[in-house]
This record gives sequence, structure tokens and C-alpha cells, in this order.
Amino acid sequence: MRFVLRTILFLPLGIFFFLSVSGCGDPSVSKGPHIEVKLIADQQTLTPGSYFRLGVHFKPEAGWHIYWKNPGDSGLAPRFAWESSGGVAVDHPLWPYPQKIAVGPLVNYGYDEVLIPFPATFSAPPPRAKSTTVTLSLQYLVCKDECLPGEAQLALTIPISKNASAPSEYERLFALAERNLPTTLERVSIAVEEQQDQIIVALIPLEPRFFPGAITFFPQDPGVISNSAPQEVSLDSGALRIALKRAPNRRDSVRRLRGVLYSPQGWSESGEPKAIEIDTNPEGADGADAPRGSQNAAITPVYPGGENVGFLAAIFFALLGGLILNVMPCVFPVLSIKILSFIEQSGNEPKKIKMHGLAFAAGVVISFWIFAGILLALRAGGEQLGWGFQLQSPAFVATMIFILFGLGFLFLSDIALGTFIQRVAGKAKISTTYAGSFCNGALATAVATPCTGPFMGSALAATLTLSAVENLSIFTALGIGMSLPYLAIAFKPQLLQRLPRPGAWMESFKQLMAFPLFASVVWLTRVFARQMGLEAPGLDLLADLLWGVLLVGFAFWLILRARDVSSPLTQRAVRAAALALFVIGFAKGLPSSKEIEGSRSRECLANETTTAEPDAFGLIWEPYSEARLSALMAQGRSIYLDFTAEWCITCQVNERIVFSSSEVRALIVQKNVALMKGDWTTRSPSITAALRRYGRNGVPLNVIIKDGKQDSAIVLPNILTPGAVVAELERL
Repeated sequence: MRFVLRTILFLPLGIFFFLSVSGCGDPSVSKGPHIEVKLIADQQTLTPGSYFRLGVHFKPEAGWHIYWKNPGDSGLAPRFAWESSGGVAVDHPLWPYPQKIAVGPLVNYGYDEVLIPFPATFSAPPPRAKSTTVTLSLQYLVCKDECLPGEAQLALTIPISKNASAPSEYERLFALAERNLPTTLERVSIAVEEQQDQIIVALIPLEPRFFPGAITFFPQDPGVISNSAPQEVSLDSGALRIALKRAPNRRDSVRRLRGVLYSPQGWSESGEPKAIEIDTNPEGADGADAPRGSQNAAITPVYPGGENVGFLAAIFFALLGGLILNVMPCVFPVLSIKILSFIEQSGNEPKKIKMHGLAFAAGVVISFWIFAGILLALRAGGEQLGWGFQLQSPAFVATMIFILFGLGFLFLSDIALGTFIQRVAGKAKISTTYAGSFCNGALATAVATPCTGPFMGSALAATLTLSAVENLSIFTALGIGMSLPYLAIAFKPQLLQRLPRPGAWMESFKQLMAFPLFASVVWLTRVFARQMGLEAPGLDLLADLLWGVLLVGFAFWLILRARDVSSPLTQRAVRAAALALFVIGFAKGLPSSKEIEGSRSRECLANETTTAEPDAFGLIWEPYSEARLSALMAQGRSIYLDFTAEWCITCQVNERIVFSSSEVRALIVQKNVALMKGDWTTRSPSITAALRRYGRNGVPLNVIIKDGKQDSAIVLPNILTPGAVVAELERL
């Protein structure tokens, strides 16, 4: 027990030390692959009531770029989420004019090196505060020949002063950004003429003025014009006309045209400004011609299912989510270990039972601490990780297979491998020692972490922007919530009295509890095979074979245990059940002639190009990619996103329940919904970034995007029902 207490006392200190070491550099700077990002301010100090500007300085390597607020034919605009320790309010970004980036037949809009300014105000600071800290959660896409999603957690501390502030060392950088911000032209009216395949913009001066000859129009809203088509500029009777080719899939009237007109000559005789903004309907609502795709990112993070979850609310959701975690499918197999432990301990002294409960809870909570520490430290180093990341490692999955397989055999029999090994096995077999109870808690946590149950999504979403200390508090609440049922049993001996008295039946029950562990081995073996590159249908056939072997093994065990049953009638019933399981298992694992023939056909066609095959429910899913998602959104398609993983049992249950519904499938076809699946079985930075975009740290995540409009995205609950999905599909 001293080991447990020492671990509880010193592990948080170790985690905080590790985190401090991992983030020992400037917190305002993040160095990711091929890019450096820095958070700066234009003032050295802040005075209450003052106006200032923050800036995010992107500095990609030569040949790499990031994207404008409208990324063009592909790409993703940066997303910003601000927080302050007090007094600072941050407004929307001011985007400098971009440049065209041609990628084959596509044209994107972006920057090489750029400073994006943010207007900000500083009101009354907290009492006796000497400084204020602004933190930024940033997501971006940096591209060259390939695209790499990145994220950064930046923090800038600015002193508070009663005297007027002086400009910071970045004054020149802000001045250059100001020169590149589009402005408006005075005393010029704008008219738009729509033709069959063209949109003509006319700038008509109310008095004679200078107009440049070389102009490029950057549309603010995607899906309005063809980005790669030539833009024809003419000057007629003092009016400037720009002919733009309509987007191929755009047939409806353009009710609002807005964007930036850039000219290297400038928009005056002096050559300044270089860019101007135009908006044909500045008084119209944004929804009048809503952009399809990425637009100005929200300043405050909003998490679906728990909008703007505060810290205390996140703690409550974490407690509740941890409690519900005990009934999630991921945890069922390991619960057999603790159930058997309570049965064996039912005759012990109440004090010992309480200590076992505390040791188990310590194993759960400390495991959550370790998980949180590793996750935060790796994120500080720029890794794209999320909830359940350890099961994305084939080495970890293989280790869990060996552990659970060994525990199953320990449940089936006593293994004598020498005095020392026998003593160690005796401690590990059932929680007869405090260390055993502690290890049971750690094992339960390791298997539970891939699950994201109800309320957990909101709690984990909050960790995206909270500090390391607050993150650790939320993970602590998760561990306490998961431990509550066991603590309740340990501290309420009356509950133990309702359990059956110890006796010979316990040996049968102990052996029975081995089979849920073997079921976990089959599940993890499928995960391991998927990570090693085995795809369906071979993966499904392997899984069926292993499940069949498990059922046949369980059938033989039932036949052996039937000999200990005294009642002849019960014996016959057990043997009949064993025979049924034997037949079912054999039928499950034996491939049909159709499957064998299909395997031969696939072998013959291995070198030919094939199209995507329907899944078990006849649905065709496209693999998730940012480029394909942007293309579908530009077409105005409604999209169903399913982020899943082989090791996520909740994901598999959701898919079988929902897509087996004929009503769901019919609505998908009727509404012409595009299906995209993000497979997170192995690490995928782009999928991790997509999860966080919707305020999630892990799977399952199901999202419906209506008519390709990102702002209409609906995040479905973690636990799905056909009715819930049908209700959302009918709204499309």
C-alpha cells in the first residue's frame, strides 16, 4: 500500500516536471513541420481601455504555403480560438490580400510568409494583476507537393501599465501587414451583370479617377467563380469591367458577390493601395449567399453537444462520463476481473475490502494521469494525437493481446512455473493483494480509453483549449467517475452481503470469466491485422474464423463443466447448449463456397483497377481526405462523415445498428448524400485535425453536413440510433 501512496503523491509532480521540460521554449512560438508560427502584439504594454493588435506570424519554409480565408479549389483556412486570463477581447482576423497558387488544373489562394492581424481591446484587468495572458488554439494546413495539417497552442503574456504604451519590436511587421490589407474605394458604385456562363463586375466612378489595367479578383466565397479561368479586364467610358467565368456547378443567381481586387499597379497614381474590397450587397445577411466550405474561423471555440463548455461543467461531465464508461462495450471484458475480485473478498474484513477499493481507484486515476501527461507532452511537441491514441500503436495492441491472453489462462487454471513465477502469477491472477487491485485498475483504464461515451465528448472537447493543470483535473474526474461503483461496493459492505457466499461454484465462475478476456483478444487481433494492412474481406474472414474458434472452445469447456452438475436434466441442457455453440462456431469460422470463389476472383483481378466496393449494407464509402471533402462541399452535396476505428467497439455497434436500417439507407439514396469514412485505426494527423475541428478528441464521431455548408454541420450523439439519424437526414 505504501507503493500506491507514494505513487499518488509523487506522480503528479513528475508529470508537471515533464510537461514543463517539454514546453521550456518560448510559449508564443510553435515550430511544426516546414513552418514556424509566432503570436505577437504591436504594443509593449497594455493600458486599461486601450486598443491594440495581436498578430499570428506564419513563416513557412521556401516553397511551402498556407491558405487564405477562401482557400480556393482545395486546402483549408487557418482556424483560431482565443482565450484570455482577463480583460482582452479579440475581434475577427484582418486578412491581407492573398496570391494565386496553381496546382495542376486547380488554383488555390494563400500565402508564403504572412502576418494575420487581429484587432483587440483591453478593458479593466483583474485586481492587482501585473500582466495578462492571451492564449491561441490554432489549426492550419501547410502545403507544398503534399499537405500537412498542423496545430499549435500559443500563449503571450503582456505587462499591464498605467502609462501610455510604446510600440513593440514588431512595429515594422504590423506596418507591412497593414499595407497589404484591402481597403474600400470612395465614390465608386458597383454593378453586377450575370450571363449564362459569366459574371461581369463593373466599377463605375462618380467622378473621374484612376483605374489600373492588370487586376486579379479573389472571391471571398467558394463555389461562385471558376478559380482557374482567365479574368478579362476592360475600361469602357471610364468604367472598369471585369469578366469572371461562373463556377461550373453554379447555376443559381449570385445574390451577393464579395472579394478582393488586387493590382500590382495599385488603385491610385501613387500605387497605393494594392488591393480593395468589394461587396455587392453589404447590408445582406451572410446567409443570403452562404459560403460553401471554410470561411472566417470562429473566434471562440464551440463544442457540439456542449456549447462553450466551462471548466466546472467539463469536470461534471467528466465525472458522469467516467461513471457511464463502466457500461460501455470496451470495458465489459475487463470488468470480469474486478467482479471476481469482489466475490473472493466478500468474506474478508471490511477494512481490507476498503483498501482494495482504494487501491483499484488509485490504479484507475493514476493511469488517467499518466495518459494525460503523455498526451499533453506529445502535443506540446507538435504531435497530432487524440483520445485512444495508444491503440493506434501496433506494439501496444500486441502487448495487450499477450496480457489478456495470459490472464485468461490464469483464470482457467493454476500454472506452476517454479516458485518465483508461481508467486508472481498468484499476485496477478486475482486481486488478492493491494498491488493486484492497483494493476486491475490500470488494466481497466488501458482498455477503457478508446471509448468515448455520453458526456465524455463534451468533457474531452474542453481539453482542447484548457491549460495543463485543468486538463489533468478533467482526467482526474474521469478516473474518479469510473472508480465510483467499486468504491461504493468497497465502502458499503451491505452490497457485498448480497453476493453469493464463497463456495465450489467460484471455480466455475472464475473459469467462465476467462472467455470475456479471450473475446478481447479476438477483437484486438482484428485491430492488429487491420493496422498491419489486412483489408476487408480478408479481415472479416479472419475475424469470423477467430470468433468461431472461441465459440468452439467455449463449447468444449461447457461439456467439461457439465460433468460437475448433479442434476441429469441440467447436464443434458448444458450439453445441448454446448452442441449448439459448437455448430454455430464451426459455421461462423468456415468460409462459404461463395467467399472462396470471391477470393479466387479477387486474386485474378489483383492487378486491375477496381472501384470502391459496397460494404456489408450495400453502401459505398469514400475514404476521408480534406481535398475530397472540399470538392464535395464545393458541389453543394450533403455529406455524412463517419470517423471510426477498428478498436472502437462503440463505433462498430453504431454502424451495425444504424446502417442496417432500410429507412436510413433509403434516405441516403433519396437525398443523394455523399458518404465519407475516416478510419482512425492507425495514426492520421488529418483525421485528428478533423476531430478537433468538431470539438472532439476521439471516436466515434458522426457528422452530417447539409448542402456542403460547413456552418450547417450537425454533430450526432456518440451513441446512435436509427431514429436519430433518420431525423437529421429528413431535414436535408
